This record gives sequence, structure tokens and C-alpha cells, in this order.
Amino acid sequence: MKHHPTISAVALLVAGTLTAGAYPCTPAVVGPVTPGQAFNLAGYTYAPINTSPASRSTRSTYVYPGQTFNLAGYTYAPVSPENLAPTPATPPQEQPAPTPQPKATPSPWSVEIAGSANFATRPIMRADWEELAPKVNTYGADITVARTITSGLSANIRFGFAYGSDSLTYSDDGYSERYKVTDFILMPGLRYTFGLSENAHLFLGANIGIISRSLKCREYDNFLGAPEGYYPTTIKWHDSDYAFTYSAEIGLRYNITPHIGLFAAYQFSGSSAHPKRAPQEEWDDASYSSPRQYHNTVRCGLSCTF
Repeated sequence: MKHHPTISAVALLVAGTLTAGAYPCTPAVVGPVTPGQAFNLAGYTYAPINTSPASRSTRSTYVYPGQTFNLAGYTYAPVSPENLAPTPATPPQEQPAPTPQPKATPSPWSVEIAGSANFATRPIMRADWEELAPKVNTYGADITVARTITSGLSANIRFGFAYGSDSLTYSDDGYSERYKVTDFILMPGLRYTFGLSENAHLFLGANIGIISRSLKCREYDNFLGAPEGYYPTTIKWHDSDYAFTYSAEIGLRYNITPHIGLFAAYQFSGSSAHPKRAPQEEWDDASYSSPRQYHNTVRCGLSCTF
């Protein structure tokens, strides 16, 4: 005898009504469904949890909402409620404040590489013949290594060299002189830096140290009105002096990146070095000293922070 779906539904409804007081939820009737397919019942979505029907097929007479049951060889389980009362929202948990990361400490070490033009303020030789003696300007380069002491204040040491040459000719009697000057300096010092903006900085500095000055000269005498038997003479002499030197400067630096910047500075410098001209021959008794030199200097270059 065939089992009619309508009779099953009525039977389940009657059984559910009679047993409603014995369960916390009223049983629900499973209507005609295709075995193995998901379906909705009493606010739940049910889906089979086995991929193929069991060898022996069973069928529940009624179903309590939210519970697992068997139907046509498949075991069904609720997978999502649809029409149930909403669950009270869990208040959002207060997130702990992020721990501030310490700022990277900038390196206290920096290096400057600069080129310089040094303009002399007085003649290099023959203080008694100033109209003849030239002012020998020099051009050079230097490297400065600095270390920060406190905010804005740093100590540095500078090593540099400069070279220049000049000549003069006294056309009335054919006398000429040619000078070559080479300077080497080693100067520790202090600098204070003021921040004008995030990238622009003004700095003031002072250095004191030692200088090695080498002075070479060639004298040529070709007296045009010389008597018979007079021959032109050329005298070459060379002298060096180690002495005290100092400088003061003001400059502006602009940082292109946090570690690289460009700068330009004006510097006034002086030294106590004065190489001497000693007699060159028995008949040449001339002896005199180069006066102390002072320079107005323009420095510009690149600064790097490690």
C-alpha cells in the first residue's frame, strides 16, 4: 500500500500537537522534499552532512527545530538560522592603544666635502715693494668630520689643502718674479647650528690649528741696459713654514634628504706662517720674509650624515 504524503503530514501534525508540552520546541513537519537537497524548516536551513544515502533508509516522524534528523537515508543538520530572534550584539572590545615606536636616533657623525676659493688680502712677498708683489689667491678642497655634542653644538676636525700661483714683471728693466704657494691645514673646531625650517639650517663655526705653507719663487733678471759682460740670471728658491692658523665662518645648509645636504659658507682665515727668502749665492745677500697672510674664503660642497 502506497504511503500518501498528505496523510503523513497530517499524522505528523497531530503527533506534534499531542507531544508539544513534552519538548521545549514544537515539532515541525517535514514536507515533501527531494532527498539529498537542502531545504528550510521552522526557520532553519538544513543540509545533508553525508554525501550519499545510508544503506538502510529511515524517516523521522517529526522534527524538533534546530536538531539533527534522518530522512531517506541522509542525515540532515541545521546550518543557518533564518528567522530566529537576533542575537544581542557583543559590544566591541576596546582595542589597546598602539605602543608608540621610539623614533630612530639620528647618527651623531657627519662629513663635509668642500671646495674653496681663498682670496688673499695682502701681497705674498716684498713688503717693501708692494707695488710689485702680487696677492697670490689659492684654490683647494677640504674634508670635515663632525660629531654632535648636544642639540645644535658639534665638534669637528678639518683637513684641507690649497694651491695658487701668480707672477709679476717689471718691464722697465726686464725683472720678473713667479710665486707658487701650497698650504696644508689641520684644524679642530666647534660649530653651532640653528634650524630655520625642516630642511634649512644656519651654522656658525670657528677652527684653530696648524698650517704648513710652502713658498716657491723664480726670479729672473734681464737688465736691458746692462753693460758688456752682464748676463741674465735666474734664481729659484723654496722655503716652508709650520705655524698657527685660525678661521671663523658662517654658512647655510639645505638638506635634500634626511642624510644628504648642500651647503655654502663664507670664511675669514689667517695664519702666522711667513716663509723666508734666504740668500741664494755668495753675491746674493737679499733676505726677507713673506708677510702673514689673511684670506676671504668661499666654501661650498656636500654634507652627509651616517
